[in-house]
Amino acid sequence: CPEEIRVGNYYEEGDRVSKDEIVYECRAWPYSGFCGEVGYEPQSKVYGDAWKQAWMEVGWCTSYYSGTIRTPVTTTTATTSAQTTTTSSSVSASALGACHEDYLGGTAYEAGDRVTV
Repeated sequence: CPEEIRVGNYYEEGDRVSKDEIVYECRAWPYSGFCGEVGYEPQSKVYGDAWKQAWMEVGWCTSYYSGTIRTPVTTTTATTSAQTTTTSSSVSASALGACHEDYLGGTAYEAGDRVTV
């Protein structure tokens, strides 16, 4: 997982941070100027959802995730005119850092554990 967000730190476009096991990326200029500002840290409610102008959610810390998900893949086929086709393919969720472990009844979970239901 990237380093936890630290308000007041200087962040540039493309810098990644984490908060509550979610990974965020600092947006491109001119919004990157807000990335280190109070009230613009991920999940902040100081200015409503204004933090989303500075940061975008790009994934999750992979230590908690497993499984397989389906994701659209766009391919372009050259014919007499360009054509775009969308297909689905299976991808490891851990490769994308996308899903929590599946909930398993009877398992002893601890505070802070995250699962998919």
